[in-house]
Amino acid sequence: MSGNTDNQETATPENKIALIVVPEDPSQLKLWCSSFGGMPFISRQARLCAKANVSEIYVLWPADEDILSDCVLNNPHTPALKLLTYDLNTAGRENAVSSLPATTQYIVFNIDCVYETSLFSRMAKVRVQGDTNNQILTPPSKDNAIWMCDKVSLGKAVQAVSTHQVMDSNEMVLIASGAFIGRIKTRSEMTALENRIWQSCRKDVDGIVSKFLNRHLSLAMSRTIVGASITPNQVTIFGIFLGLLGAYFVSWGTYWPTLAGAALIKANSIIDGVDGELARMRVQSSLLGEWLDTIGDDLVNISFVVGLGIASWNLGLPVLWVYLAGFCAVSMFLVASIYYVWLARMGRGDILSFDWFQEGEQGNTNDKLPDTKATVVAWATRLFRRDLLIGLIFVLALIGATQYILIPLAVASLATLTALLFKVSNSSSVHAVVQDETSK
Repeated sequence: MSGNTDNQETATPENKIALIVVPEDPSQLKLWCSSFGGMPFISRQARLCAKANVSEIYVLWPADEDILSDCVLNNPHTPALKLLTYDLNTAGRENAVSSLPATTQYIVFNIDCVYETSLFSRMAKVRVQGDTNNQILTPPSKDNAIWMCDKVSLGKAVQAVSTHQVMDSNEMVLIASGAFIGRIKTRSEMTALENRIWQSCRKDVDGIVSKFLNRHLSLAMSRTIVGASITPNQVTIFGIFLGLLGAYFVSWGTYWPTLAGAALIKANSIIDGVDGELARMRVQSSLLGEWLDTIGDDLVNISFVVGLGIASWNLGLPVLWVYLAGFCAVSMFLVASIYYVWLARMGRGDILSFDWFQEGEQGNTNDKLPDTKATVVAWATRLFRRDLLIGLIFVLALIGATQYILIPLAVASLATLTALLFKVSNSSSVHAVVQDETSK
């Protein structure tokens, strides 16, 4: 972090520069250093900027560096920041803004506005072009805007966001519904918004076990470690290790190792929510993290059924259980392979980032699945949730009948594979999924 920049400094035309504008209210300055999701609030806002693929992040700060330095310099969660300070008693803000490196791409927003990470990720693909020298992204209320502009409009952008100016309809682009989360003016509002983001980690796709048990435990764990220097990917890898260790214990076949293995797989299911919760709160999601989470789940699932097959063989159970385990493993592998191809084409790694089998994806009525297929798909993908099946694994392990989980697993894997093959046969629908996601 540095002080005012030299007027001679320049940036290449391809670079994007983010400018976070701090309100000119001395009583609020310490608020922006308050803890929010385990880090100073200003650090989280800077992380949002980083998602827009900016080359530099500046903070327009109406005071000296002391307050900001104390909370930012030694914080491991803070990306590199440059500070533009000015004196409130002089007309210093204009001079500070004019000292920014010259480039054609600036992203300007007020520090007190909180947005969804996905909005900044989409801005990474947007550029100001031609005669249009600004693009204003604003919620339906038309204030609390984000400006994407060139040097000519930079002063106007700073003035507009610092005053929460309501934009004229002919120069604004509405933010997608839900992208604007809220605005902060007091510490109590900051706490309320932080709790709101934590609660938003609960997903509509959560199964019944996740909704009433797993998510409560994972959120408690996430809140406990959010301030620690533990990354979401490290949590994911730890969860995968527990799941694979559990599958190994299950392969022993005897009662206590199997019960211990089921407990470890249950722990994996709970921790599976922690990485995503930390990533959301810290603005720390990544493509690598998505793939780690997806591949980790599949690896644990397949290892578990292989472990059950080995246990059934070692215990001398009817060979049907061994064949059933093999069928489940092969079906799961084929399902995962199909998903991976689609995800790779979309440049994503999270299979929950899209409802693969929703009729008319994203409202595209030309690619609706026939009613019968849609019904089969809906049951296949929503009835047999992973959290419910893992809950059943633990219950069956308690009564010494773990191999019976292979029956619902076989039904679920067969139904899902059948649904995917239906989907693959409708090539135009698959193309619509890929095209819709890659265009975002």
